[in-house]
Amino acid sequence: EVDNPGSGWNIGHGPTGCWIAHYYLWAAMDLMEGEHFMVLENDAKFEPDWRERLDKAKKDVPKDYDFLFPGSCCCADKPKTHIAGEVFEVKYPFCTHCYIIAKKAIPVTLKTMRKVWAPTDIQMPLELFPKLKVYTVLPNIVNQFDTVLQP
Repeated sequence: EVDNPGSGWNIGHGPTGCWIAHYYLWAAMDLMEGEHFMVLENDAKFEPDWRERLDKAKKDVPKDYDFLFPGSCCCADKPKTHIAGEVFEVKYPFCTHCYIIAKKAIPVTLKTMRKVWAPTDIQMPLELFPKLKVYTVLPNIVNQFDTVLQP
């Protein structure tokens, strides 16, 4: 149960390892030069037209965005607002196989995501995303190998 004893959330070694990987990656990015960073998990699978669609999405997303999800899941039943092209504000996407994080969002991410109490892609929408400007590309530009993602 890591940082939430008695909650019943026993997330196990896999999700804990995923949290460690993301947390230390965010910490490293906080020390690096750059305005935005793309995070990919090892099972990310790009659609054939990914480059054109991603370039267009980066033009369509508001310039002050904190997260942009070229790959996500579980968005179909969530409130969404169309921004432009394939970019939507979704409250809030799940999955962490592909996202772009703005450097300015990293300090908030590190502070908010310090405790491990749920899988990263569940904890982020519940705790982190309400504090930030999060956008999603629909349909996905990036999916996952051998995984059927619900839209």
